Amino acid sequence: MADKNNMDSRFHLDGGELYLVDVEPMSINFHVRLGSQICGPESYIKLGAVLQEPGPDDFVTLHLHGRGGDTDGMVYLINQVRKCKAGVHVLVEGPCYSAHSELALCGQSLTMMPNTFLMFHNYSGGDYGKGAEMKMSVKEQDRHLSTVTKQICFPFLTDEEIKGIVGDRDIFIHWDDKDLKTRLKRHYGAKK
Repeated sequence: MADKNNMDSRFHLDGGELYLVDVEPMSINFHVRLGSQICGPESYIKLGAVLQEPGPDDFVTLHLHGRGGDTDGMVYLINQVRKCKAGVHVLVEGPCYSAHSELALCGQSLTMMPNTFLMFHNYSGGDYGKGAEMKMSVKEQDRHLSTVTKQICFPFLTDEEIKGIVGDRDIFIHWDDKDLKTRLKRHYGAKK
């Protein structure tokens, strides 16, 4: 459990803000708000360290909205959230695209506020170097990010939807979709 006596009521971190909202006799409730753009992993080193402080009696709420960003930063953040010993709830407060959508699925529970959605798609980017190096880079990025998407998004998204994403199809899941509850039960039931 985090040391309640040494906690400020608000931390500012490079990649977002961490708010300590509520200190109760046996637990601390943290609120993490990320910016609208996911940056590289180096932007989240402090946040990663702070996420390892809460214990199993504590609780973290990850507030999300944003347009996505750097896939390396996304993977780093997902791994930090998954390593967190506290219960992590993700609250989608505005539209989430790309990396923000995959990050939304990494907690132990998810709530989507009205008028929000998750948009999943294949990665986009660029590279430079010699021809063979660029070909190898694209091949390895495809392999890596296809695996990451499958690990994070399944079973929230079906195999068919994930294959569609890898084939450059965009998938939108809205807060009021009729099958959202089924997706949530399938996803979080599989984690138990």
